[in-house]
Amino acid sequence: MNEYMMNFYSLTFDFMERFQSVQYKGIPLALFYNFSYALNKGNAKSLLKEKSFRDHLKIQIHQDQEIQRRYDAIMNPLMSTATGKIRRDGKVLLYDYVLAAHSFMHFLDPSKMFMMNHDNVLPILEQYHIEKSEIKNELVRKTKKIFEQCTTHPFLSNEEFQKSILEKSFPTFVNLLIQVENLFDQVPISCVMVGTTHDPVSRILCVMAAQRGIPSINTQHGVIVLEESFMPVFATKTAVLGNYEKEWYQRRGVPWHRLEITGHPRHDVIFSGPPASKEMFLQSIGLDPQKKIVLILSQADVELTNLTYFIENLVLNGSPQILIKPHPHEYAFQSTHIYNPLLQLPGVKLVNEFFYHLVPHVDLVVVINNSTSGLEAMLANKPVLCLKKEKDDPALIQDFYDDMGSFTDSHPSRLAEKAIKLLSNDSDVTEQYQMKRNEFVLSRYPKINATKELFDLLHRLTGTSFINPNHKPPF
Repeated sequence: MNEYMMNFYSLTFDFMERFQSVQYKGIPLALFYNFSYALNKGNAKSLLKEKSFRDHLKIQIHQDQEIQRRYDAIMNPLMSTATGKIRRDGKVLLYDYVLAAHSFMHFLDPSKMFMMNHDNVLPILEQYHIEKSEIKNELVRKTKKIFEQCTTHPFLSNEEFQKSILEKSFPTFVNLLIQVENLFDQVPISCVMVGTTHDPVSRILCVMAAQRGIPSINTQHGVIVLEESFMPVFATKTAVLGNYEKEWYQRRGVPWHRLEITGHPRHDVIFSGPPASKEMFLQSIGLDPQKKIVLILSQADVELTNLTYFIENLVLNGSPQILIKPHPHEYAFQSTHIYNPLLQLPGVKLVNEFFYHLVPHVDLVVVINNSTSGLEAMLANKPVLCLKKEKDDPALIQDFYDDMGSFTDSHPSRLAEKAIKLLSNDSDVTEQYQMKRNEFVLSRYPKINATKELFDLLHRLTGTSFINPNHKPPF
């Protein structure tokens, strides 16, 4: 692990150590704060790139294995208070924040589901709210006193940060704890299922469930790129895609029995075949059936110069049709105009169609950095190349596709040469790629019926079947 992430965790544990006494019913509020929210402002990230940063902290992390163990030292005493047995007559609570519940919820008995999503979770939880102003005010006073002792701290002394904790984060955490506590009192819940523990709602749901002996499942929502979106583990079980993630979590101190390789149900549709014929697809996009099609899946942080070199080499030497699919964030922030110069090149188009509608009909997929779509394209048995970032960002993990060898590269002209050989069915390169791809998929995604794996895990944890009697899954 690099210096940046060691500093990130050192800051996190330093914060939790200093504010451990700020608790709601014995639960430290600092447990639910993710520093990634604060590090996106000002020069905060640059501070953490300096090795000397953690010399100013009470807690210093030096080994990967320390991370989950330190979290468990805080959380395990909370979990041990659970005395009740799992309710077999309860519901499964789905919090659909990057959970992609649409891919499996129709197979669950609707009478046994309690559903929330990122848009409606606060109004739903508000129904279970009981105002406890005195408790919140006392915790704010206690927090202020601790901040008064942090005047020389390299980060906690920041007034803007202090204001956000005092006025927003800690009061919000108290409200959520009260609301989830009352929800569990009033609604029988047998299991909690979340799609991440990056956010406070998901963290609080898992911790409050564990206090009552209710198991929880956290499904991996995509390839690990930003570490702070995947660590620490709060759920009883983290359902991962494959061996890469299982080993990644274990290196950070997560016990093996809390990890389960399941894949993700949203990928199951890949194995069900294309939704439309190739002829219809070509007509809808306006493509030439005589030419090969390359799909480039871009990212909001794409190095445009690198991508331009890659496409220019491809157009000059291979003349395929090139479809650039920007990341959804680029549409949300209206930044797709950066690709306009590339659209002047022959055969280059911008598309915003659903990825699963595109991938069955293309001849080659190119991903930027660690995109989950590269793995999905491999599952659809499409050739995949990965154009890595040249500049090293210590906050990003970029090694997911490294086992693909020369089929992942930060050098655009070398990767374009590989693309041209794959498109021309060069026998040596194609055979080499297929061997790499088969080994890669076997390790990265060994389970091909993720819905079954997830439902089996749910049954093992609860002893209850939640399958919809009127819409049973195909297994």
